Amino acid sequence: MEKKILIIIIVSFVLRLMFLSPWLEDWDSVQFALGLHNFSIATHQPHPPGYPVYVFLGRIFNSFFQNDTLSLTLLSAFLGSLSAIPLFLMLKGMAGRNVAFICSILFLVVPLQFSLSEVALSNIPGMFFTISVAYLLYKGRVSKKYLLTGAFVGGITLGVRLAEWSVVLSLLILLLIYKKGKDFIKVAMAFLGGFLIWFIPLVILTGWRNLLTTYSNQGLYILNHDSTASNIGFWARPQMIWGLFLNGYTLYFLPVIFFTGFYLFKTKKNLFQFDNLFALVWLLSYLLPLIFVYNLEVPRHILPLLPSLVLTFGLSLNWAKKYRAALILISSIFIL
Repeated sequence: MEKKILIIIIVSFVLRLMFLSPWLEDWDSVQFALGLHNFSIATHQPHPPGYPVYVFLGRIFNSFFQNDTLSLTLLSAFLGSLSAIPLFLMLKGMAGRNVAFICSILFLVVPLQFSLSEVALSNIPGMFFTISVAYLLYKGRVSKKYLLTGAFVGGITLGVRLAEWSVVLSLLILLLIYKKGKDFIKVAMAFLGGFLIWFIPLVILTGWRNLLTTYSNQGLYILNHDSTASNIGFWARPQMIWGLFLNGYTLYFLPVIFFTGFYLFKTKKNLFQFDNLFALVWLLSYLLPLIFVYNLEVPRHILPLLPSLVLTFGLSLNWAKKYRAALILISSIFIL
């Protein structure tokens, strides 16, 4: 591991420790805290889908600190900082060490990522697992061991935060297509194994009938309250996403978006090159459900877009290095 990125991660963690929330952030945090002591999705401790792996990790931290709020916020701070490692390694393989270093810093200082790393919510742990899965699957294009490990961890990831399902499955399908279906059975079994590790205990704890009822009720709530089938008109949703972007990423992130879009336009003939396709599938696999299905009331729901945006930006910086070195300087100024 590069010494520079380790220093950045340590500094990042220390900064997050300085701003840890001293209280539970909202009702979701209260439910997670209750779940540390009496896990029951039937009584919304926490609410469906249950986040069993996240609660399990919280219990591990709580066994040391004996403080619900501190345990869950520390978990976010730790994984929020640590999530830069798989992202750095992936970018290093795609765009080189320098680009990976710049983009890792950008990733860690985005306001939404920083603020969610200080609260008792599952968003940051879910992102850490998703980036780790993405890195393993990216390595899996040339390594069966990494592919199977990525599939297994992908199954576990859905127990951390189920909303990551579209990213995990889309990248997994992309890799299987890339490898022309080779080892499909083994990959499916590895993913199923990771999934069942948390799903079987969840069924035992909740009961099959109660689980179906709570999941059905949650699905109906999402359909009626969050999705395009709700009272929110479809054309209002892009405006809401823009508002969330301004709150979570701020206008300072716009040059990254514009530069990335320019890169995709200029290199559109190479979109099916594996690195570009990998980043684009990652981005679209969450953006599309966000547009049509997910809740658009709070900025944290656009957090899963961040890793794929930073990854694509890294590819654009690498492209600029080859063709217009001045753009790297301009982009670095934007980041700073």
